[in-house]
Amino acid sequence: MSNMQDVETQFMRPNIFLRLGGTDVSQVEMTAFWEPVIVWLADKFPKWRFVGAYLTQTEASRKAGDKADWKWYPRRWAVYLDGEELGCIGQDYYGHKRCYTISNDRICEKRERGHASKTTKIEKAKKIIMKNFRPKDLKELIREGYREMRGEINSQAYASSHDAHRKYTRLCAFLMDDILENTDTYVQLAVGRGYQGDEAKDLQESYAVSKVHGSISKCVEENKGAAVLIHGDTYAVQTNGEDQLSIYESATLPDSLKRKLGLLKLLDKGNFLIDVGYRGDDNLFYVNMEDKNGRN
Repeated sequence: MSNMQDVETQFMRPNIFLRLGGTDVSQVEMTAFWEPVIVWLADKFPKWRFVGAYLTQTEASRKAGDKADWKWYPRRWAVYLDGEELGCIGQDYYGHKRCYTISNDRICEKRERGHASKTTKIEKAKKIIMKNFRPKDLKELIREGYREMRGEINSQAYASSHDAHRKYTRLCAFLMDDILENTDTYVQLAVGRGYQGDEAKDLQESYAVSKVHGSISKCVEENKGAAVLIHGDTYAVQTNGEDQLSIYESATLPDSLKRKLGLLKLLDKGNFLIDVGYRGDDNLFYVNMEDKNGRN
């Protein structure tokens, strides 16, 4: 089924069309801004096909109270020849003055800033369009084709590399425990195949640190812990992300929370304790609220 936005309706000339998007064609105007350019070009180049879109309410009809009296005009025109898009003509502003914007790949390549030529002059707009709106030559076609292929090649190469790396990572994660239990065996196997890196010596330590950090990070992501701010003898305890705040005094603080805070106070700032939590500052902590059986 065709999208209503893509349906084209003939308008004023055999080679002028509108994408109405549900608006009645009787409510559309060829404004004084567009007529000396679009209609003039349509008459001069009968093989060109002009398609107006992005209907915008005219300034005059904005004062009309009755919606039936509203009028619309296309804010942008695409120009085609034998199915090839030659370029686009749009409306913009220089300060408070309305201007024509004229764009295609040829114009964009010539410009150091922006992608379109702009002018408030009707005759200049027509000259820019007639100079630049023509079918692409072989040099332009091969350059465009190369850029499209380069994008497709890079996109598919990235996707396949990402897919292979994801599967490789899953396999390594599955084997990690076995590798750590038999590090010497795997290192000897790697060295026998020419491996010369020395990071294998630190593998077990790095993995142990990552498990500590990962356990608390998972707790944060799953909202299974509490942020605790100690202010004198008062404890502000925030749980369930940022949704719930409880205030305790030292005497009323739950035993499990008090015990874990006691352990975290022994740490330096910025350090973790596996399955217990993290010390952020002198009086700021994140505490894992689960017990060893995974219950809060």
